[in-house]
Amino acid sequence: MAVLQDNVRVIGAKGIITCGYNNTTKPNTAFVEIKRGLDWNYELEKIEVDSGSGFSFEAEAFADHIKNYNKKEQISMMNESVDNISTILDILNIIKK
Repeated sequence: MAVLQDNVRVIGAKGIITCGYNNTTKPNTAFVEIKRGLDWNYELEKIEVDSGSGFSFEAEAFADHIKNYNKKEQISMMNESVDNISTILDILNIIKK
């Protein structure tokens, strides 16, 4: 049986970030929690997140970006996208081995 996940956890060398999935119709499901450091005894740092549809937030951010076009920012964002794609391809190549 498949289970729908409504959050993501990223674990790194310096801590953990957990985010609640905000692209649902369920109210108040979005959250961000950060654990800094590697110690097992810790308190989560909670960050307030606007409630609403993540898809709407994405569309609004895109419209704002178009309205306030900045060429230097655009180039930076394109470079970040290329870096993201490169990272994803590296991960896929590792998985295939």
